[in-house]
Amino acid sequence: MLLKIAFSLFSCLFSIWIFFPGAFTPDTADAYAQVKSGIFYDPHPPLFSIIWTAIEYLHDGPAGMLILHLGCYWLGLFLLGEFGYRKAGISFWWIILPGYWLPLLATFGAVWKDASLLASLSLALGFLALAYHLRSTLILSGVTLTLFTAVGVRYNAFLTVLPLCALQILAYYDIRQRTISRLKASLLTFTYCASLLIMNIIAIKIIAHTLYPSQRIYGYELVAMSVRAEENLLPAPYDDYTLTDLKSLYSPAGNVRTFWADTWPPYIPNPSSKPAWDREKSIRTATPSPHKSKRLPYEVRDPEYNQTLKGAWLSAIQSYPLVYLSHKASLVAYLLGIDKRYVCYPYHDSVIWTGEYNSRGPEEGTLRYRANRVLTNVLFLLRNSLLFRGWFYLCLAFMQLLWCYFFLKSLSQKLLKASLALPLLSLLNIALLTLIAPSCDFRYLIPSVFGCIVFLPCVYPIVRRRTDTNLY
Repeated sequence: MLLKIAFSLFSCLFSIWIFFPGAFTPDTADAYAQVKSGIFYDPHPPLFSIIWTAIEYLHDGPAGMLILHLGCYWLGLFLLGEFGYRKAGISFWWIILPGYWLPLLATFGAVWKDASLLASLSLALGFLALAYHLRSTLILSGVTLTLFTAVGVRYNAFLTVLPLCALQILAYYDIRQRTISRLKASLLTFTYCASLLIMNIIAIKIIAHTLYPSQRIYGYELVAMSVRAEENLLPAPYDDYTLTDLKSLYSPAGNVRTFWADTWPPYIPNPSSKPAWDREKSIRTATPSPHKSKRLPYEVRDPEYNQTLKGAWLSAIQSYPLVYLSHKASLVAYLLGIDKRYVCYPYHDSVIWTGEYNSRGPEEGTLRYRANRVLTNVLFLLRNSLLFRGWFYLCLAFMQLLWCYFFLKSLSQKLLKASLALPLLSLLNIALLTLIAPSCDFRYLIPSVFGCIVFLPCVYPIVRRRTDTNLY
């Protein structure tokens, strides 16, 4: 036990050392501005900023959140490895070592909501394992807190946590030694998951000022459909835009060009070879587009404008359903890296100086740490490999789901239910992304990567032993 604790603690400290003090992205900067001002907005989940506000009392800057994220991540994997599969005879090392899977670990390079979601999912699985091992409904209630946090820090996490909600309900009835029908379990799962979402929505309505973030989806998809249909589908006052104007605002890879930047290449130069290279600066100094003034506004605090844009969006989908599906298929191809030379934003480049957002100055940039430069070089070499291809994890999740159903069904019903949760988590996350993803960032797929990678070491030893188990 001491060796396992020591290794988990070392993994956590090693990760903190690599990524310290935590890099800022534009999303992080928005969240930190809310922390400093105490005024919260809804384009980025306010729960993330609220948690950061509490951490800010202990440490100014991003380091506190970095430590919290990595601490929860490794604690969850430790609990899962130590208690989750003990009766199945699975070694602790089968569970803890996948924590070093590069796409997962690289998520923590920036202090942002994706890292919070990954840490919450890991901790939820860890608490589930501990609660079942100790037969404790009190610890099981801690899972509710982690799932509420997961839904609160990432708007698209609703379907992602659905399998874990089901797992928590099944664990509760098993701990209380009570039976539950499939229909009742399904109804309770959807009700429970919906209540987490509703509570978060209510909290957002109470705490945050609305900036109508859905305008980013409406505007971008209207531009995309206009270009593909060769007809301006935008409402007034943008109905006089020419097709040339619209093409200048459109990128099949995402909505950045529509609202913000002239260029948004999915290819990332190696930042450690050019320490002065700054992704944001390179965008700001790009050759100005002659149509720059034509960019659509976003976060317009006008409910009437939002309704007009939404109405035009719905009308365009009804009038051009095949065009809409074509646009979605193209965006999903970029998201999953299908038949694309470059993976879209596969990891955070860790070169945006955190010193721009706190009092410590530019020396706080993460690349001044040798360990971070080494990791960045490794990631640069692997940035377009199978590790960062979304289609690989989609195929893997499908195979895992089929394998669970046809193989584990003959071994153990409890093992089947527990194992199904991870590939379902992966697939539901991807399914939701195909509907709402505004861009092709690989980071949106991190929950799916987590489900696939944690699943493999959990089940393989069971296959070798063909043992029944009371897993969870």
